[in-house]
Amino acid sequence: MKVVLAGGGTGGHIFPALAVADELARLGRDVETVFVGRRRGMERAIFSRSGSQYFGIPARGFVGKGAFEKGVVFPLTLFWGLVQSILVLREVRPHSVVGTGGYVALPVVLAALLLGLPTLIQEQNSIPGMTTRLLAYFADEVHISFPRTSRLLRAKGRVVLSGNPVRRFDTVKSPAEARRSFGLDGQRRTVLLLGGSQGAHSLNRAFVDALPHLAALSDVQFLVQTGPRDVDLVQGAVRETRLSVVVREFIEEMAAAYRSADLVIARAGATTMAELLAVGAPAVLVPFPHSAGGHQEYNAREAERVGAAKAIPDSELSGERLAQVVAGLLEDEHERALMGDRARKLGRSDAARSVAIALLRLADRGLRQEAGRSTRT
Repeated sequence: MKVVLAGGGTGGHIFPALAVADELARLGRDVETVFVGRRRGMERAIFSRSGSQYFGIPARGFVGKGAFEKGVVFPLTLFWGLVQSILVLREVRPHSVVGTGGYVALPVVLAALLLGLPTLIQEQNSIPGMTTRLLAYFADEVHISFPRTSRLLRAKGRVVLSGNPVRRFDTVKSPAEARRSFGLDGQRRTVLLLGGSQGAHSLNRAFVDALPHLAALSDVQFLVQTGPRDVDLVQGAVRETRLSVVVREFIEEMAAAYRSADLVIARAGATTMAELLAVGAPAVLVPFPHSAGGHQEYNAREAERVGAAKAIPDSELSGERLAQVVAGLLEDEHERALMGDRARKLGRSDAARSVAIALLRLADRGLRQEAGRSTRT
């Protein structure tokens, strides 16, 4: 049995696909997983390290582009990506195909539909993107992470509220072990700053500006994921401080990163939120102000409303404000514990398993279809 998982562009589309692939392996069926992403995207290295076969296709985004990009470049790239996806699927001959959102999934799932393969869409955000809204008309199942998303899709009877698939984070034994894996002190309180897989300039800038205000916290250390654009900026600022700070352009070992942290500073994207809730991490959330439909502001407000996080609007973010909130939470261990408990109650730790089971059910149908075609020939 073969299953194709298509997604990429950002960690928010990559890691749900990896989580589903991990669960497929745990379910005990003889399943071969194949990943499809961009030819030169960050997903190529990440998916390839999983040991599964990887195919790269041409793909470009649509949202936020100019008229020429939207009217000429995007359609041509989509057409060529569709042709390449058909060739890939004919070579692989999968029994079901899942798209984990983003523009990379669009040509792959369209190709699967044209070839008559069972398909599933997994949407992480409360406001579905263009790819999901389009494919929801035709996909066999559409798995969503928020109840309100169903009202925005034309997929009556095919929508499943399964949650956002996240990786398992029970692979690291202790916070001390996790901290040491990053070169940190095993016993110090640790703050993890995540700007998403592409980084977040305002978060990185605020952290740099916060360093003088945090200098008095001599028993606190920081693990910072900057993204590719700001790594030099943050590393340069860190050299001028006495604080213990480990800077990474990208952190793939997220189980260890979350396990190491007493407090997390992050954006409020769907996959980050799902991970924070799954591990029960107290967090300071700075939602991206230009997210589609304002879904990050919605996520942050909901988490703050139930007491699982503190939210700072991006327009109000400064080094001094960030340092004040972080220092206050670090000094209040009881409040952090309560925030973690509230976060865990909101989490859906079985989402990846639910999507994997649905994929296997569709793949069984694909096997029957294949057997039927063989019988007729």
